[in-house]
Amino acid sequence: MAPKILFMAVALLAYSSNARNISIIRLFFKVLIPFFIYITQGAVMPSQAFSYTEELEPVIVTATRFDQRPEEVAANVTVVTRKEIESFPAHTVSEALNHLPGLFIFTAGGLGSQATPTIHGSLERQVAVYLDGVPLNMMANPIADLAFLPLNNVERIEIYKGGASSAWGSALGGVINIISRDPIPGKPHGSLDSSAGQNSTLDSNLFLNGSLSQLGCLLSTGHVETDGSIDHAEHDREHVYAKISYPFTSSTELTFTMNYINGRSQNPIPTEPAFYGESRHRRFFQTLTLRSSFLNRVHLELGVRNQHFENRQDRVFIDPLNRVNRFELVERLSGATLKSVWEIGSDNTLVVGADGDWGSSDYSVLDQRDVSTRNLAAYLNDTLNFGPFTATVGLRLDDNKDFGSEVSPSAGVVYRINEGETIIRFQVSRAFSAPPLNYLYYPEIGNPDLKPETGIDYQIGVEVKLNKLLVVKLDLFMAKIKDMIRYDPAQNLLINVDKVLRRGAEGNIRLSVPYGFGASIGATYVEVEDDRTGEEIKDIPGLTWDVIFTHGYRDLVHQTLTGKYVWYNSSVEETKDNNFLFDYLVRVKIPTTLPKTSFSLFGAVHNLFNTTQFLLRDFSAPSRWFEAGIRFDF
Repeated sequence: MAPKILFMAVALLAYSSNARNISIIRLFFKVLIPFFIYITQGAVMPSQAFSYTEELEPVIVTATRFDQRPEEVAANVTVVTRKEIESFPAHTVSEALNHLPGLFIFTAGGLGSQATPTIHGSLERQVAVYLDGVPLNMMANPIADLAFLPLNNVERIEIYKGGASSAWGSALGGVINIISRDPIPGKPHGSLDSSAGQNSTLDSNLFLNGSLSQLGCLLSTGHVETDGSIDHAEHDREHVYAKISYPFTSSTELTFTMNYINGRSQNPIPTEPAFYGESRHRRFFQTLTLRSSFLNRVHLELGVRNQHFENRQDRVFIDPLNRVNRFELVERLSGATLKSVWEIGSDNTLVVGADGDWGSSDYSVLDQRDVSTRNLAAYLNDTLNFGPFTATVGLRLDDNKDFGSEVSPSAGVVYRINEGETIIRFQVSRAFSAPPLNYLYYPEIGNPDLKPETGIDYQIGVEVKLNKLLVVKLDLFMAKIKDMIRYDPAQNLLINVDKVLRRGAEGNIRLSVPYGFGASIGATYVEVEDDRTGEEIKDIPGLTWDVIFTHGYRDLVHQTLTGKYVWYNSSVEETKDNNFLFDYLVRVKIPTTLPKTSFSLFGAVHNLFNTTQFLLRDFSAPSRWFEAGIRFDF
């Protein structure tokens, strides 16, 4: 009890499944049950010993599409590791990212409500989101709802802040790259967890990992449901994720992944109490990737992918109860990637690659079927280390069926002082955001002549490790955006006209102190103005504070307190946005007599101090609610 009380004092001072959607889960449990029996019988793989990989310092692949050490990356990139993910009071990717400086999640509040990311004041549709290299942004309306992405299969998440088009194409605001967990050779192992909370909230997950002879196998499945904190805010979601890898040789491996997500969310509209919205979301994709290395200096990767996405939005009138379909979107996407990484000597790495994406969209609002799209791209990134410097140049050419061609160069340099105790970064890049298909083909106001939004992005940052206990980081950013798309009432048309200037600063202090305590305190300040008129653009988070306090006692007790403060710079005076929202998680591990097994009891309090705050002008934060659960690791 004493560590808990001490932790709370420091924090204060610092300021069962759904029956109608169960069929696919039942199908997979027909496979899982024999797998579980196999584990409990203690079977041992030939020539394989039971082991877990050690947690190493994470590499960064998002900046240049190959593994780099963080001290060599010129861009502002944040990595969230598996260990951190498990320490957060979070059910989804959106909740796990909600306390990172520079990144803001627009959400209506509550588990399952739509959650879309913005980076350094960008628009949500300007942030590209990937899972296993598969783009999750919709073609017709390119936003990605992070509330439908579970955490059980995630190894780490990399957030690239700023224009990332020289590596990823359409990514004017940045990239969120979600990297899944890999099969681990050895005896099968995994975890089973379940939690229950107020508002009829249930969350259950099963994770299995191991190998069968030379075949690596990973399987993750789960179900979550809640009635929501207010009326008409119900949510349920089920997911199944599988990854299978086979090493032909010590340097050549084939990997197959499959991901299925199916969910439903109700979205109350406070300004329209006569009805509420309901969204149905289904995504199914598969990837096949071949990786091979030659002479430990040339690494090749060939991947293909296929994706099917459905999204239906209904308006449900409460009295009398009836349903009106607002729109339905079906997208079919295929893609291919070819990438080669050349290690030219010990100090020079060259990445050369090509991406191809083809797809079609049925969008009821457009009253068109099989609206097709095609994008072909070639890119290269060259990284050179010389003494305390790392220099990186990148170039990408995108050729798109709808908007033509875009060239995206970038250049950056890193300077390490005192053997990396101080790191100075600078990068400049040109980036673009592709016009959405619904902007091109929307009846009456759509404009097929729209051009991509483009911008020049500047970043400069410094990171100082004062000692093993304290790390201070400061980044300044500025982006000059032109050809921003907006609706022109005079022409009744969407046009490229606006020029926008985004600028600001992001800072973070990470502290580790004795007796298992740690803290991360971050702040982001953003200004966005119309570059033509000089007028400030409001209703974009102007100042945010993100805090994370942790405490651990050996490997037995872990506590996390996360907090967020936001000043929206709102155009609505009554918006209450000047309070912190805190969430608290405690986890207690209970070892068992069986080798490599343990139980964990955990509990969470969301909105710990029952703070009144509007997340958006019409959506208040859910009041305080509790949940508790149990986890079995084997």
